[in-house]
Amino acid sequence: YLSGFDADTLVEKIAYVPATVFRNLDALTNTNYTHQYYVDGSPTIEDAYFQGDNKWHTVLVSGLNNGGQGVFALDITDPGGFSETGTAPAKVVLWEFNDADDADMGYSYSQPAIVRMQNGQWAAVFGNGYNNRDADGSRNDDTVTGGNAYLYIVNIEDGSLIRKIDTGVGTNSTPNGLATPAVIDTNGDFIADAIYAGDLNGNMWKFDVSSTDPALWDVAFYNTAVPPVAEPLYIAMDSSGNRQPITTRPDVSRGPNGLYVMVFFGTGRYLGSPDLTDTSTQTFYGILDSGSRFTGRTDLVEQTVTYQDSNYRVTSTNPQTTTSRGWYLDLPDTGERTVANPLLRAGRIIFVTTIPDSNICSAGGDSWLMELNALTGSKLNVTPFDLNNDALFSLEDYIDTDGDGTKDTAVAGVKFDELIPTPGILPDEDTEYKYTSDSSGNLDVTVENPGPRNVGRQSWGQLR
Repeated sequence: YLSGFDADTLVEKIAYVPATVFRNLDALTNTNYTHQYYVDGSPTIEDAYFQGDNKWHTVLVSGLNNGGQGVFALDITDPGGFSETGTAPAKVVLWEFNDADDADMGYSYSQPAIVRMQNGQWAAVFGNGYNNRDADGSRNDDTVTGGNAYLYIVNIEDGSLIRKIDTGVGTNSTPNGLATPAVIDTNGDFIADAIYAGDLNGNMWKFDVSSTDPALWDVAFYNTAVPPVAEPLYIAMDSSGNRQPITTRPDVSRGPNGLYVMVFFGTGRYLGSPDLTDTSTQTFYGILDSGSRFTGRTDLVEQTVTYQDSNYRVTSTNPQTTTSRGWYLDLPDTGERTVANPLLRAGRIIFVTTIPDSNICSAGGDSWLMELNALTGSKLNVTPFDLNNDALFSLEDYIDTDGDGTKDTAVAGVKFDELIPTPGILPDEDTEYKYTSDSSGNLDVTVENPGPRNVGRQSWGQLR
């Protein structure tokens, strides 16, 4: 179940078992119990304005990952009012949306976003996830209902479906699925204008939600066929033309000189035991959405790993051209992939790559924490990592790659001998700390040089 705790006292304030997993609770009493997933998703918590009572509410929305085919929402505005007796001042359980509501809802690996839409409603936005089976939710029935990748936009107050967008890509035999979306506001009015999300077929989709009429919210690009067919912004493929699955949320920023939009994402999947032995080449991309779709790698600048030892990586600094639509970096290690969400921070794209142990009985493996220039994909001019752990940033934090005895090369990545997720970041005045929990249960801290940052007063206003 999902638990909520008082941050000061660590007293549990709420525990909730979604109906979607309730039917599996009796398995916990089975003396021959084998592991099952329940509430395995990470929640999203945001404030949203309810039109029903004209008040702001703090809402928690979460999927279940492999626990089930559903998303649920709780009103956690008043933790002091949580009650089992029904006397709470507000309705705590808002809604559940599962495969009984829409048969194309898959296992909810897509983490919902909570945003205000152009029609004035606040909504939860999420992909349909994976393996969209029959509406009865049976784990033993592998008959899929459609197999396409879909985007859902659901009313945050009651869970009613505002809009379901079909990408048209997927089949019954090889079902597709949409990953976690990134919702962006392009004009600064705090209202959603566009949505980006990837799927298992390597498509990075753009959805146009800039109209006030939900009926017009749709995939951004269509071809000229009759009838027209939806097309993605970009298709991720390796150098041999093999499609690369996208299973993480992209991050998004302004493009060079503040023009257009850059979309950052990695490829690879780590969803089930067959993925452990996948040795296909995966890639990290930074692509420019300048208003048109494109395919292939000829419009992208290639960056490469130019040096690697057992601890560190160095990458290339190939410049962008006036016509390039971004960059890519092929991940060089066998089985290496990106299955953690990237982070954009202070002009840097920060991402973790995963190299899982091929032994199904092992939860371990290796990871790389990478930091590159977001707009070009180049290694940074200054090494971001405190390599000698002296809390200072000097030439001792560079490495010697040509054997001349001089440490003069900035590092682009550091290796972990465990699997790590997207790091949590704690900034200080002149130092940054990245916290990662690893697959052995340890909490690791990486000390970093944040580089040039905008600090101090950013703007001012005359009051009188």
